[in-house]
Amino acid sequence: MYNKILALICSIVLVACSQSDTNKIEIKIVDDKIKLVDKNEHLVNLQLKIGEQINYTCSAMTDDELSIVETLKSNKNFHNDIALLFAQNNSEVTLNLKVSETIDTTFTYHWDIEDVLTYSTNVLQGRCAKLTGMYDAANIQEDIIRWLYRNNYKNVGDETINKMRLYLQELNRTDYKEYITKEEIPIIKSFQGINYKISSNLTADNYYLFACRSEKEIEEFVEEMITLKFEGAIHSLSQSLSCYRSPSTSGTICIFLIGINNDWSYKTLPIGLICIDDVKPEVISNNIKPEFVELLTSQKNSISKEGIVLDKNKIKVKASSELPSYTGYAYLDTREWSGNGISCNVNFVVNFGGDVKSITLIREGNLAKWLSKGKKIIDLRAETSPYIFAYELHLEDGDNYVPIILTDLRGNEIKYQFNVGCQSEPNNSPQINIDNNVNVY
Repeated sequence: MYNKILALICSIVLVACSQSDTNKIEIKIVDDKIKLVDKNEHLVNLQLKIGEQINYTCSAMTDDELSIVETLKSNKNFHNDIALLFAQNNSEVTLNLKVSETIDTTFTYHWDIEDVLTYSTNVLQGRCAKLTGMYDAANIQEDIIRWLYRNNYKNVGDETINKMRLYLQELNRTDYKEYITKEEIPIIKSFQGINYKISSNLTADNYYLFACRSEKEIEEFVEEMITLKFEGAIHSLSQSLSCYRSPSTSGTICIFLIGINNDWSYKTLPIGLICIDDVKPEVISNNIKPEFVELLTSQKNSISKEGIVLDKNKIKVKASSELPSYTGYAYLDTREWSGNGISCNVNFVVNFGGDVKSITLIREGNLAKWLSKGKKIIDLRAETSPYIFAYELHLEDGDNYVPIILTDLRGNEIKYQFNVGCQSEPNNSPQINIDNNVNVY
């Protein structure tokens, strides 16, 4: 955290006289607080100005205390201007205070902030979108420079830019330490075979990497590792780490460095975001409207707009861009076709989306009775949905089940059987009845 020192150059008491000498308002300004004192409690209007452009107005009851810093925080539109003023003027600004048109005074306000070392991490090896503090230089320095340029300021120098960053952090400070990534979130099938090297100033007796998106999962993991007497831990960050996760966890999750001491106390630091895709593609019935299919699959993306929030650890983790899509779907149908009783050139249509890579139709058993066994593999990445194609099959009266395999980009696959029903007519022109019920196995 940053250590904040608030002080006034002096403590002053101002007295405003009304029509009666016995009715007086006193304004006490001590440190960060403005206090209005009057023997008769009533509502007054205050105006606090910094220069000509930055103007705050509010109402307060006498005997209330008004925090100067909280007032400066209240309008985000002024944050950059205020940060620049403090950064360029040795942590001091001149404030003008007016109270109900009876008091008009100017005083100097001094606000020192000190950059205090906090826990930090860096990923030296291993796949993830690296996380950094919201107001770390890597995240906000470019935004500050862009704002200065757009507002016609000359180059104010690196020292002033860094001071602005610290004041912006204070002006936006909440109870939570916020982390963000601007990198693309990689997608993997599992952590198998992936090792991480981490540098950090977090010291602990036992270290783990654990990927999840809730505080409850972290608490359960820590409890389990303590129960197992720190099985699988490393004891120095000079060693590489594997990453643990719950087997049921998929989608976008956060990798946390967890340091557990031998006395069972522990600390948690987020290091990166990653997406786990061990999810099979969806087989969708063709009676679902296409506009609902994308909604159905997108609901599996697992982080809300608020990000991952750890209330006990006071941590928030956000992604600055859209989360990666890791689900896919397809639904198969047939169109008109005909045959001669030996083979039928069946016309299929497949609608698909998400990360589906291919669809495979297998010709075997009765389907290959007068034909050879075979497979038709269609690379859906090269096609546009809906895609129409034909495949030669032998069909008999009744149900004919075609084995289908859907595969996604990470190799997850689902197998099911698509039923092509056939009924022979006297003119030998087959009429089809399509049964869209599928058996998934």
